[in-house]
Amino acid sequence: MAENNTSTNVEKKPAKAAEKKPNWFVKTFKGIKKWCHELRIELKKVVWPSRQQVTHDTGTVLAVVTVIGAVIWVFDLLSTSVVRALINLFAA
Repeated sequence: MAENNTSTNVEKKPAKAAEKKPNWFVKTFKGIKKWCHELRIELKKVVWPSRQQVTHDTGTVLAVVTVIGAVIWVFDLLSTSVVRALINLFAA
């Protein structure tokens, strides 16, 4: 019986020449260049608000911050008064 033994007929591939990897500076520069390119592409997709919309939104933020600040100030004033009254009540 004739056997086809493929394990003995395996051809060896020639060794590849040592491929030189790019140094750290080249890889880093390519990475930064790619990042900047992708950043420009994404910034082109952004829909920037109009001046009127920015002014309106800024006014809204300032109003909300003022109201919240006033609420915190009133709460602080009331809690301070309550704590002082309790201290004076139980002080000897």
